[in-house]
Amino acid sequence: MTEFSCACYVINLDRSPDRMNRIADNLQKIGLAYERHPAVDGRGLDLCSQLDFDATGYARMHGKRPVANEVGCYLSHMNAIKRFLQTDEKYCLILEDDALLPTDLLEVLQQVLSSPAQGDLTLLYGNRRMVALPVARLSGRRNIVGYWGKQTGAVAYLINRKAAKAFLHHMLPMRLPLDHAFSQVWAMGIRIRGVHPFPVTTGAFDSVIGKTGEKFPLRHRFQTLRFRFLSEMRRYKYQMFQDRIFLEAIRYLRRKS
Repeated sequence: MTEFSCACYVINLDRSPDRMNRIADNLQKIGLAYERHPAVDGRGLDLCSQLDFDATGYARMHGKRPVANEVGCYLSHMNAIKRFLQTDEKYCLILEDDALLPTDLLEVLQQVLSSPAQGDLTLLYGNRRMVALPVARLSGRRNIVGYWGKQTGAVAYLINRKAAKAFLHHMLPMRLPLDHAFSQVWAMGIRIRGVHPFPVTTGAFDSVIGKTGEKFPLRHRFQTLRFRFLSEMRRYKYQMFQDRIFLEAIRYLRRKS
């Protein structure tokens, strides 16, 4: 098993010391070194003058009115990724401060980094449990999985330098929520994987983002619906012919039988 070595950033607002104290205690008990990364506070953002936010593209691709806190969250992750690329580390673990971490997180991370099935982006948290195909076995009940559909959730994920560079090149300016944007793997040429069951959960705090933006009326969302349809078609094509997660899943099942 490889020794775990990577950058680890906890994204935290200056006005939320209680959240930082809670996760810091969690990380200390696990024995995982980390750095606090100050989050961009949406309360102070002027979206009209924010160069890293494309309001027109967001309306067309997401079909909702933007929420400043969501933009602040997005930019916080991008800034943490820039910070990672300034280091010599090969991997980076990014955590939001409401993440609840298991006691065996270090072991999970070591196993992922030891596995050839790891992704350029490996999700440790997600919102959808029915879109996964097992491709490699970890200890206990956990597997590394590929996704045949869109997986959302950016509370905890592991990235390598290839994914970090792809994020900064393809995901700025912001045109989609973070977890929608990083699922556009076909545009970035990266592999997305996950660990199931998800080792990281939430629930200690309410979301800082709050309610997401109001949807535009249906008559103004045809471009959004077209974009989403084409995205799914591109996702399936990428997974079938380039990433080949279905082939990996079949090989995994054959090894198990």
